[in-house]
Amino acid sequence: MILTKNALLKGKNDIKSYRIESANGEVYLRPLTQAEVLTYQSMTAEGLGSFNADNTRHGLQTKGKIDIKKTTLANGEAQAYAVALSLSCKEEKYTPEEVGLFEAKVFDEIFKIVAEISGIDLDAEKEVENFLKE
Repeated sequence: MILTKNALLKGKNDIKSYRIESANGEVYLRPLTQAEVLTYQSMTAEGLGSFNADNTRHGLQTKGKIDIKKTTLANGEAQAYAVALSLSCKEEKYTPEEVGLFEAKVFDEIFKIVAEISGIDLDAEKEVENFLKE
């Protein structure tokens, strides 16, 4: 089947209900668009700081500093951005500040679903963070 332009663009409108066990209820969520995922990824990358890579004769040498507090805050802001967008698919609209007030376990459960339906690979993000901390 050949996908039409309209079929490819309707992903943002693929709204479904998802069970949130920690809140004993359901929420409507939509997947993030590619542009929204890129914004999410750039927000998380801001917290990683800057790294210099020098190509030497003996291999690649990297230098950098990671501010753990800044990284944690940037990840939290990016996740709140993603959850707010995904939840804002019906009549109610959410801001990142509002979803930041959710109970932590509810927020985490919703974010994991948003990441899954949006194609965000959380395992890959953790691998990058672990590599940079070493």
